[in-house]
Amino acid sequence: MKISSIGKYLSGQFSGFSQTGFNLSQMKQIANVTGQTPAILGCDYSYGWDHTIPPQALIDHTCNPHLIEHSNQNGIVQVSNHLPNPSSPDAGDVLNRLDLVFSDLLKPETKSGQTYRSLVDIVAEGLDELQQANVTVLYRPFHEMNGGWFWWGAQNPAEYHAVWIDLFNYFTQQKKLHNLLWVYAPGYAAPNVTLYYPGDDYVDIVALDVYVDNPVSEILSFND
Repeated sequence: MKISSIGKYLSGQFSGFSQTGFNLSQMKQIANVTGQTPAILGCDYSYGWDHTIPPQALIDHTCNPHLIEHSNQNGIVQVSNHLPNPSSPDAGDVLNRLDLVFSDLLKPETKSGQTYRSLVDIVAEGLDELQQANVTVLYRPFHEMNGGWFWWGAQNPAEYHAVWIDLFNYFTQQKKLHNLLWVYAPGYAAPNVTLYYPGDDYVDIVALDVYVDNPVSEILSFND
């Protein structure tokens, strides 16, 4: 595999959700056409669009061997999570806010808090497997939080900050995960991209999720 960058830019490819069709076909197609393999390989551990009981079954990190191989060949690894809604009665609903009280994620005595903690524990297992393999991870939790389409989106900013910081502390202090670069990634299609920023002590990289046909002209005109 030949991984290279042009100037100051690195390309990447999201290769799917771990248990619902993760594959390297697009990575291989790009390599065949360009002679270069994308530097960044992305995977999502969770597919919260499905409805499965228990919700823990929606989280899977079987993409890890591919991420490890990519890292061993000097590639960069990225992991996201479309977690199922912890308050969902049928264990899914990544796009449904339902009756979730967002602050309950910080309260282990609540049903939502217990479910949420069990979900992130499985995520932590996958991230720890990567840590044991000496893989540094661009970790992108609760992305596009400034929009209202995910259950964690458009929440009270102070509560969002608290949930992010709680996850950061839980992973770094209790789970001893020190291989993560935390990525704050609001959505281009919604306002207030800085409102949910939890602070410099809890973020390593600032990004922007963008889905546009002409990124050069549209992004250059973007102003929060």
